Amino acid sequence: MTRVGERLNWSRDVEVRIVIRRILSAYKNLLLKDYDPATGVIPGWLPGEFHARWIGALEQGRRPDIGYNPGGFYVRSYGAKGTAETKGANEKAKTGPNTDGDSPPHKKLRFRLVSFHDLRPGPEPLYLVDELIPVAGLVDVWGKAKCYKSFWCLDLMLHVAMGWEYRDRYVRQGAVVYCAFEGAHGYKKRIEALRRHYKITDDASVPLHVMPGQANLIAEHAVLIADITAQLGEVRPSAVVLDTLNKSLFGSENKDVDMGAYVRAAEAIRDAFGCVVIIIHHCGYDDTRPRGHSSLPGAVDAQLAVVRAEEVITVTVEMMRDGPEDIQVVSEVEVIPVGQDQNGKELTSLVVIPSDADAANRERQDWSRGLNIFHAALKFALTHHGETFQPEVGVLPVRAVGLWAVRDRFYATYAEAEESDAKRQERLRKAFNRALADAQKNNVVRVKHEVGQLMLWLPVRGEA
Repeated sequence: MTRVGERLNWSRDVEVRIVIRRILSAYKNLLLKDYDPATGVIPGWLPGEFHARWIGALEQGRRPDIGYNPGGFYVRSYGAKGTAETKGANEKAKTGPNTDGDSPPHKKLRFRLVSFHDLRPGPEPLYLVDELIPVAGLVDVWGKAKCYKSFWCLDLMLHVAMGWEYRDRYVRQGAVVYCAFEGAHGYKKRIEALRRHYKITDDASVPLHVMPGQANLIAEHAVLIADITAQLGEVRPSAVVLDTLNKSLFGSENKDVDMGAYVRAAEAIRDAFGCVVIIIHHCGYDDTRPRGHSSLPGAVDAQLAVVRAEEVITVTVEMMRDGPEDIQVVSEVEVIPVGQDQNGKELTSLVVIPSDADAANRERQDWSRGLNIFHAALKFALTHHGETFQPEVGVLPVRAVGLWAVRDRFYATYAEAEESDAKRQERLRKAFNRALADAQKNNVVRVKHEVGQLMLWLPVRGEA
């Protein structure tokens, strides 16, 4: 009888091929009729060249089988269909270890319930920067244009990359990806200013990576994730900064659909790396709240407001999910020369440095937010507008300042959201009056009417 392989074209003679498949299938089923893969025994009729693949399938907990194609027989394997013991072993491999003692294994669930008994806080870290930036989630850092919010955030992220404490706050070290969607051309100068200010040597390892250029985050977040992964390899960033929202949103900040899609794109980055995603954002005509639809403030885990008065920056934690609020960081900026351009003109940039008011605020954490802001405003006003003042005859003169200067500084740093300017001014006035009364009660300030105005100054050391 002529062999099948010599007479048939397997790609054309479909009907003949079906008949032969049925014959071979019946033959294979006869061979495997009484075979139990749970025994781990190799069938005696199986040729030696197939033994290795057969054993490999058994070791993987799978069921070996005989397949065939025009080239002949071969060994294949698939999910176990053997004994109950084999099924249980495979089900356990799929669902993970059984943590319920002798109870039967559970199938893998999409929505898992956690019992009241098992909900207990553990030692897992809560913050990337203590009480300022959570270890994971979304953070909105917002403020007016040119309020130095990008400078402040870049300095903060350098502390994260280096693992340095930030203003006596614990920092969890990790790699940082800073997406400079806005003003990317200036980041070479900013990085050089940081390098010179902190005296970072050329051979130091600094896992802070700047990505210049714009992006359509909604459409390209998957590409961004893939590109970060390809370039960092096994390293996963602890923080990804999107600076700014406006330059990475191809849509309207005022539309719920566009802002909702942007939030989901940021969440995809968060989920891909298990990191915190910091979104730098502007305010609009209403400078008491972030610009655009409320989808963003409603989705973030923390919201930080940045306010600038001259060269002083005040960052306030407006909202921290499951954390303290009204924490403030007060900073100043310092000009740093970073080299020369091609014409020999000196190039400069700015670095953010601690302010005396920051240390004063953190020493008085038992004070109210209003009192902290008042104290910082008083010190600022004394530095910039203070004058020599003698409270009484025969008493040494002090440095004092008019009420107006302290009030203006207080208003500039005490963000209070209201629908109208009139309501906002009224709330600021009441907040300032409360803070002034609180400051007098706590011996924070001395006051005296003089020539039609109220003069304020700090108590002399040791004065009751």
